[in-house]
Formats: sequence, C-alpha cells, structure tokens
Amino acid sequence: MPFTSLRAPRWTAVLVAAAIAVPSMRAVPAQAVAAQAVAAQAVAADGPTGFAAVNALGQNGTTGGVGGRTVTATNATQFLEYIDSLEPLVIQVSGTISITSKQGVRPNKTIVGVGNTGHITGGGLDFYRSYNVIVRNLRFTNAEDDAVNIGQQSHHIWIDHNTFSGAVDGSVDIVRGADYVTVSWNHFDHSDKSMLISHSDGAAGTDVGHLKVTIHHNFFDNSRQRHPRIRFGEPVHVYNNYFLGNELYGVASTENAGVVVEGNYFENVAHPLYSAGGYGDSGPGRAVQRNNIFVNSGTPETAGSVVEPGTYYGYTVDPPQNVPAAVRAGAGYGKITPLAATAAAATQLYVATNGNDANPGTLDRPLATIQRAVDLAQPGTVISVRGDTYALTSNIQITKSGTSSSPITLAAYGTERVLIDGEALPNTPAPVGGSIPTRSAEPST
Repeated sequence: MPFTSLRAPRWTAVLVAAAIAVPSMRAVPAQAVAAQAVAAQAVAADGPTGFAAVNALGQNGTTGGVGGRTVTATNATQFLEYIDSLEPLVIQVSGTISITSKQGVRPNKTIVGVGNTGHITGGGLDFYRSYNVIVRNLRFTNAEDDAVNIGQQSHHIWIDHNTFSGAVDGSVDIVRGADYVTVSWNHFDHSDKSMLISHSDGAAGTDVGHLKVTIHHNFFDNSRQRHPRIRFGEPVHVYNNYFLGNELYGVASTENAGVVVEGNYFENVAHPLYSAGGYGDSGPGRAVQRNNIFVNSGTPETAGSVVEPGTYYGYTVDPPQNVPAAVRAGAGYGKITPLAATAAAATQLYVATNGNDANPGTLDRPLATIQRAVDLAQPGTVISVRGDTYALTSNIQITKSGTSSSPITLAAYGTERVLIDGEALPNTPAPVGGSIPTRSAEPST
C-alpha cells in the first residue's frame, strides 16, 4: 500500500474531500471505510463549511487562534484583554461574562465556551476590519445592541454552535462590506431580529460585490424575522435550516441581493421567502428555492437567477425531512466539545507542496512532506495538508501513537482537495495479493 500504517493506534487519519491514489490496492475493507467516515465527520466538525472555508482576500479558510496560546477568561477584565490582544489566541470562556455595548475582536482569535458554561451577557462582539475569527459554543443573552456584529470589511468569520436570545437589536448582523462568513448550527431562541445582511438601502457602495455568507443547520426557533434579511449580497446560501413559527417571515431578499434557499424545513411560517416584491421600504431581490419542505406554511416568492454557491465551494445538502431532528439535537451551545476547548491545545502542523521540511510547519511556513509532519507529531497534533498532489517515493511510516484523549489527526486543510499519488513507489503496482516493502527494505538512492 502506498499509504501505510494508517491504522496505528490513536491516529485519526482522514484526508477530507480527497482522492487517495492507491494503485496496488484492489479492495478496501468495509470496516476501514466506515472508520474513515466517522473520523472525517469528527474532523469536519472543527472546521467551517461554506464561505468561511474559501481561500480569498489573502486568507485561506478560517483557523482562528491556531498556533497561538490557549488562555481562559473567567471574568470581563480577562475577556476584554484577550479579545483586544494583537497575538493569535484560543480564548476559552468559562462561566458568565458580563459586558456592555459591543466589544471589538481583533484578528486571529478562537473564542470558545468550555462545556456548557460559556455565557456572554449584556453586550456583544464587534468585528471592525477583523478577520480569521471563530466564535463557538457560547450562549449570548440580553445584548443591549447586537450580540454579534460583523462589519467594516471584516472577513473569514465563523459563528458556530451558539445560542442567541434577548438581543435588543440583531443576534448576528453582517454589514458594511463584510465577506466570507459562515453561520452554522446556532439556536436563535425566540429572538426578534435574527440576522441582517447589509444595514441600509443606501449601502450599495460598500456592499455590492461583498456579503458572501453561508447559513446552514441553524434553528430559527419561534424567532420573528430576518433569517436573514438581505440587501445587495450575492450569493447568500441558506441551506438545511429549521424554520419554526417565524411570525413575520423566514428569508427576505431585497435590493437586488441573490439568495439560494435549499434543503430547509419550514413549519408554521406564513411567509417563508420574500424577493420579487421586496420587503418593507426595500426594493426587490432575487431568490432561488429548491428541495425545501413547507408544513403549514405559505408559498415562497422567487425571482430571477442567482450565482450558485457551488462555484465557490463544495457542500452536501442533507435530506430536508431529516433537518428538524438533526438541528434540534445539534444546534446551539453545549452540544459539542471543540478541539480548541480541550484541556491541552493541540499542536498544529501544516504541509504544502511549496513548503520546506526545514520550516516550523506553520500556516505561512509549512513543511513540504507528510512524512516530516508525521515524524514531528506528538499526542494532540493536528496535521493539515494543503490542497495539491503529493507524489510519494517511499511509504509514509507512522511509528508513534496519540492517546484516547489526544489523538494525532491527519486531514486535508479546510475543503481543499488532496491527492496522495503512489505511482512512483517501488514495486508499484504490485500484483494482486502482493505487498510493498517497508522503507527499510527499499533500495537506497
């Protein structure tokens, strides 16, 4: 096999969205395929899907504070100091943090709740020309303005597995030229203004060509409106969300915005989708809807064509009939244990074909070979392989193990496609039933 020893103890070995070339292998055991699928799901849970994973604006995906220190905030003073820091940080939030107004978050941060204890109340988070930030596993209550405001050309922001309630204004607003945002697996619990994309009919100058947002697997739970309300942005991708009892409407596309609404479940929503007629004082927008389920709900209003999200990223739409159960079970805070919230932060190593094995293995100075990353790995290490073809001349040898709580993980970076090509390996292709010698038995060069 060109890719050997992948079943070494305590390894999670998955190349997500990758094709692995194994010229001499004729069959893969079913149990190995199943194990890889389970591992792929675990890895995917700690990286975004959609626009936050796209390589754009000088930022390849959204990695947050990876590579920085892990710190824990238990009070407002600590929390505000950490989010205002210039260094990359993984900020663990433990307990209730009371803040006021909207507090700025600088780039390269992961803000993550510990277990089900992370709670931000009274105020919210503000992104002003910020980028590469992850906000996960937090409860936001009673913000005196917006709970999360992503604005002023901020980009690559991932808002995931949070619960929002009681905000005076928006729960999550994405405005003023922000871009490449994913909002996933959140619970909007009886919120009023859930999500605004573009703040004004007069914002065309800042917003046209921007506001690319993915919204998936959220629970809009008896929330009144804006799921989202969109101006100018295209494409906005709304898929696999559960809309329940939304009093005013589900989605509104206005001011020539373009939204794709697919695979969602609307229940007791009189107006699931506005577009051709605009909404309020805002002019008409464009909307494509497909493969949605409407239960005791009105007829969606569609208009025009919209740029397909698939031109930017790959994605899979779950069957809409499964969405209510999946979203009820999985959306909101306290439902996950992110890798960033474990007791010890995992070391991250990056591999890229334009890297160098003398490099430290950081995102900007990656290693060149998977073998070098494997040799450097320790329990808890995550090896992220950048998209390209890796032509092996010798088998990858895995000689160390992680632990049950700190596995060593090998995965493709974000949604990038990785190809492991074994055509140049000695004795490849091997005959059926044959084997490839280990590295020690291979001829020296």
